Amino acid sequence: MNANEQPTAVLDTQSIAACCTTVYSHPLASWLLGESLHPGGLALTDRLADFAGIGIDSCVLDAGCGHGSSSVHLAARRGCEVKGITLESAGVEAARKRAEVQGLTSAVSFEQADVQDCVFEEGRYDTVLMECVLSTLDRKSETLERLCRMLPSGGRIALTDVTVHGQLPRDLSGVVAAALCIGDALSHDEYVELICTAGFEVIVTEDVNQVAVEFVERLRTALLMAEAAVGLGKLDVSIESIRQVRELVKVAQSYVADGTLSYGLIVGEKP
Repeated sequence: MNANEQPTAVLDTQSIAACCTTVYSHPLASWLLGESLHPGGLALTDRLADFAGIGIDSCVLDAGCGHGSSSVHLAARRGCEVKGITLESAGVEAARKRAEVQGLTSAVSFEQADVQDCVFEEGRYDTVLMECVLSTLDRKSETLERLCRMLPSGGRIALTDVTVHGQLPRDLSGVVAAALCIGDALSHDEYVELICTAGFEVIVTEDVNQVAVEFVERLRTALLMAEAAVGLGKLDVSIESIRQVRELVKVAQSYVADGTLSYGLIVGEKP
């Protein structure tokens, strides 16, 4: 996407997953989302990894790895082996560079792929990490069932994701929902049901609403910094793009405050 294009202009004709890839590829994304590209950042990744029991002997598939921040972080902090996949070609390049800088190319690898279509060697991975990914998939059940078959007995799926309680409000539908990557998000209970139906036993479940609260507040602060950076010529995006995102954040913040939008953490284990 051209840096001066408005990120919402092309979203209504693409899938939710492609929409998120488009948004995350925009120059404004790194200013607003930081390195991890998901709410809660690496602190929530560590919490999720603790619950999933990721350690030095683990072999992790980071499905929807973005720019590789979580993959490299886990390999560095826990000594595990990680394979990251993402839809975004630029994300693969950035992730590989991140691993190279930290001297972790032997422990972490990346490729451009769609978790909905990939076929993995059974038993190769013992943990699947999905951070703000399941909500973007149109074939959720099929993908979860295939991942469950791939994992060995005792293997785990560990995810965090945006949750929607009740019907998505009208002003968060369509292109707006796509831009916020919530167009196909479910309630916390619906995610749990999907995971159980796929063959997992849920061993940890948390509604981490505070993560959503802190995330939208951080976005508000980051938008002020981004606008200042545009004025100083340090960020090549249009002021109109920033104003559009500010309106999206304002709408989202009201629904986070009343609990319509939240964030969840779930770990499931294959019997």
